[in-house]
Amino acid sequence: MTKHNHPRTIGERMTADDRIAYIRKLAKSHRLSHKDLALFTGYSRHSVAGWFTDCDSLRYREVPARALDRLLLELRSGNVNCATSVGGERHVSLLSAV
Repeated sequence: MTKHNHPRTIGERMTADDRIAYIRKLAKSHRLSHKDLALFTGYSRHSVAGWFTDCDSLRYREVPARALDRLLLELRSGNVNCATSVGGERHVSLLSAV
């Protein structure tokens, strides 16, 4: 937060409920698994699974603003490559900037 208490990022402007709704929408539209989300956000698969757990569960975790911001950065920069192989297996990779 800035000294004027204005959020700086998209994730900081959202509530926790808005962040999980947006993550779900992105995961569905880009066909991202929990493993993919963990890779692109920098959080563990356990943490990511906690985001999708019922809020009454002990395993529940709120989506941090930083996780959403990092995922959006990866998607916007084109570093996320979704492709389907001949065998029908989907591969998602983080392309390196070489």
